[in-house]
Amino acid sequence: MELKPFNFIPQKGRKKTEIIKIIHELYSAFQQQQQQQQHHQQHYQQQQHHHHHQQQQQQHKQQQYQHHQQQQQQQQHQEYHEQQDHQQQQQHQQQHQQQEQQEQQQHHHHQQQQHHQQQQQQQQHH
Repeated sequence: MELKPFNFIPQKGRKKTEIIKIIHELYSAFQQQQQQQQHHQQHYQQQQHHHHHQQQQQQHKQQQYQHHQQQQQQQQHQEYHEQQDHQQQQQHQQQHQQQEQQEQQQHHHHQQQQHHQQQQQQQQHH
């Protein structure tokens, strides 16, 4: 997956990218922590030469755990994008419905209702 530098993103799509940026930061911090833990284990392994075999198994388990975490992270990322797309589609449908309503009912009372719906939609959009 290719990552574009974050300052090239237009102002409009900013919120989405900021969340993605935070996810990446958390993820890299998590990876660093994992590496440190592994480093400590290696250090411990040298001191405890006697338990050599046991230690290696433990390390292998940790690598599996790390791999699992990585998969989870990518899934989360994907779900976020899908969610965004879905939201945009819903908004588009709503707008379409509003236009139809306006054409059908050019009544004063209904136009007020219309105005209220538009305000709601703008709030949702933020």
